[in-house]
Amino acid sequence: MASLDTQKQESQADILLRLEGILVEEFRTCRALQKLVKKERGILTAGDVDALSQLIEDKEVLLDELSQIEEQRRMVIERLSEFYPDLPESPSTSALLAKLGPATSRRMNRLYTGIGTVIEQIRELNNGNQALALNGLNRVDAVQAYLLDIFQTPQSYQPPGASPQMEQVLVWDVDQRT
Repeated sequence: MASLDTQKQESQADILLRLEGILVEEFRTCRALQKLVKKERGILTAGDVDALSQLIEDKEVLLDELSQIEEQRRMVIERLSEFYPDLPESPSTSALLAKLGPATSRRMNRLYTGIGTVIEQIRELNNGNQALALNGLNRVDAVQAYLLDIFQTPQSYQPPGASPQMEQVLVWDVDQRT
């Protein structure tokens, strides 16, 4: 029975190491995404559409990676929750971290809090970038409307030497023969 508990503890330790590795990977991926979002700000300001297209592709790749990492974290947390019967079936990361030993909990909480902080900064940067992008689109719309207005000929305009055209009046002939 003691060997079974030892095996269970080793398994729990291995799972905790895997969770810590996943949190480190998630933090690094979030930092990489944060750098891209900051770079996006400069590209939007410069109006470089080609660079923006490439950056969006890079962001999509990182977001896909983050999705996969979050799924791995969720699965590891569910696996760890088996060691803590008082936790719900699908506990949150913070609920699980509260159950760990003080040293492990403190270390992983720092990582988890760091991830949350970086994600919040990404959201703020993204909101600013969205405002810049909308401002740029509004400018393009205004320029387009201005150019269309300049190059559209007014309805009353007649080229020099052209005879004025009479508007065709529609006449409805009604045959009243019976």
